[in-house]
Amino acid sequence: QCLIAVWGTTGAPGRTTTALAVAQSLAKQGHEVCLADADTYAPSMVAQVAVNADTSGLVVACRQAENGTLNRRTLLAAARQLSDRLFILGGIARAERWPDLREAALRTVWSVARETFDVVVVDIGACVEEEGAVAHLAGSPLLASRRNAAAVTALEAADRVLVTARSSTLGLTRLLNELPAVTRVNDDAPLTLVLTGQQGMLATTS
Repeated sequence: QCLIAVWGTTGAPGRTTTALAVAQSLAKQGHEVCLADADTYAPSMVAQVAVNADTSGLVVACRQAENGTLNRRTLLAAARQLSDRLFILGGIARAERWPDLREAALRTVWSVARETFDVVVVDIGACVEEEGAVAHLAGSPLLASRRNAAAVTALEAADRVLVTARSSTLGLTRLLNELPAVTRVNDDAPLTLVLTGQQGMLATTS
């Protein structure tokens, strides 16, 4: 089992497109793959794969984790099947719903997902900085509900990190400025750099 976190710099470096392409390629190679949209700033995976999802699979899985009912069967039920070996856990419907993804629940989701699938590919947002412990929704405090928790927990659990950046001066400048925040979270996982632009994708591995 393997978890791959797909991170990208601010802007539009092609993070979601890369995550989808990697997941599809691994599924075609015979692996059972789960693609999870854990971007709490601009979730777009469900729209990109044209899945009509009434509820967020990732939110459902997090609620089951909090209730102690998350296992292989319930995780598969929360996911949508895109092809024979490819499943998706859709992200939050709107960015302001990020408090639905609690830190402790996310850690359980990643753990169960790794036990359920051969490969888990997690599309995460650009922001990975640590935050305060209290957020507010409708005037009520939600302890341990951090907006960047989805990205941070996925990075911590990652066996490999795919780093996406635009192959331009601005894109590479952002990469140099923002990548240290990623390696501070997990400096053990190998990095694969994916440069995107008019020439398509170019990947290099460290």
